[in-house]
Amino acid sequence: MVDAGEDGSCGRRPLSKQHWRLPVDAIPPEGVDLHRVATPKEEAEIALALGLQSCSGVVLIARADQPARGEYALTGKLQANVVQICVVTLEPFNLAIDEPVSQEFWPPSKIAAVQSDEINPVSEDPPEPFVDDAIDLGALVFELLALAIDPYPKAPGAEFVEAETDDAQSKTRASEHPFSALQVLKDDK
Repeated sequence: MVDAGEDGSCGRRPLSKQHWRLPVDAIPPEGVDLHRVATPKEEAEIALALGLQSCSGVVLIARADQPARGEYALTGKLQANVVQICVVTLEPFNLAIDEPVSQEFWPPSKIAAVQSDEINPVSEDPPEPFVDDAIDLGALVFELLALAIDPYPKAPGAEFVEAETDDAQSKTRASEHPFSALQVLKDDK
C-alpha cells in the first residue's frame, strides 16, 4: 500500500520502480521492443491514486526507437481494465482502456534550446525530457491512464432522468421559494 502524506496524497507515485525506467543507452539505433506489466500491488496503487474501484491488466506494449542522435521515440499501446462508479446510477462498471502511445523523449538541454515556435503544441505532443539518462515509462503510463479515465464516468446506457412534476407540485415549490412572500406583496398592488 502507498503511504499517504499528511495531506492524504500518496507518498510516492505508482509505477516508480526501476522496472518502469528505460535507460536510453539500452535503446540501440535499430530500436527495441518493450513489454511492461504492472504488478497487482502497482495496480492497487494506481486505483488508489486515480480514485478507481479497481485497476487490472495494465500492460505497455511499445517500441523504442532512436530517430536522431540523443532523441528517442516511443510508439505502441497501453491496455488496462478499470472499474469506476457511475455518476448516474452509483453502480460500478468496467472500462477497457486501449490507448495509443506516441511520445518523443529528448535531453532536457535540447528541449530548452529549441525555440518555442519549432514545436507545435496543437498538432503534436511536445517532447518530454528524459532524466538521469532514462525514460520514465511509469510516469508515461500513469499519465495516459489518468487522461483516459472520464472524471465523471457514466456506465454505458445510463441516463439521467429528471423527476416529472405536475403543476400542483410546481406551484407548491414556487410558494416555498424564499421570496414568495414578496411576490404576494407585489401581486396585491
